[in-house]
Amino acid sequence: MVLPSPFLGPAAYAPLVSALAVGTDSASVATVPEPLTAVGLTESWAAVANSLEDVVLVPHSNAGHLAPGVSETCGRPPVVFMDAALPASSGRSPLVPPGLLSLLTELAVDEQLPRWTRWWPREQVEHVLPGDWFDRIDAVVPRVPLAYAEDSVVVADDWERGRCAYLAFGAETYADELTRAEEAGWPVRILEGARHLHCVVDPDDTARAVRSLGALVG
Repeated sequence: MVLPSPFLGPAAYAPLVSALAVGTDSASVATVPEPLTAVGLTESWAAVANSLEDVVLVPHSNAGHLAPGVSETCGRPPVVFMDAALPASSGRSPLVPPGLLSLLTELAVDEQLPRWTRWWPREQVEHVLPGDWFDRIDAVVPRVPLAYAEDSVVVADDWERGRCAYLAFGAETYADELTRAEEAGWPVRILEGARHLHCVVDPDDTARAVRSLGALVG
């Protein structure tokens, strides 16, 4: 079950879900309920995960902050973090780091953030969404309340000892998270040359890597 970044929304992951479904009984992407809150997302995603058999959670990007809470609530299924943020090792953990939160606060209009694709100059976003991908994803990503970016989650003290793996799209975007995963002894794979939205622009390559890691922690 793909856990989408709330900043990208479920529609952006449709090609990946199709790729993951090949040769399997099912694959899905979790919905993002409104109003958007960390607690609401965690409860909603855990309820869906609880209804599935042999579920593997696949959080991407910001959804990584929520995955430990979802896993804890539904019996600790395997988690394959996919170029995802990781929350603190224990205690309360912010959903957005302070530097990025300052930027988002400046960008917000009427307490709403612009679409994720509009946070930076277009030429920077095209680095991860080349060609016509920018327009295709820009058309489906949602606007998110600033309040979500200001939110935080509480994580269990031992969540890092769960059945976790880490798939990195290149070694730079989440370098610190990649190091943490390696130090925790998780299975790790780096798709060299890939970028943060590799799961969007090359879903087949991503699906193969997710399946491989999922088999190691499943």
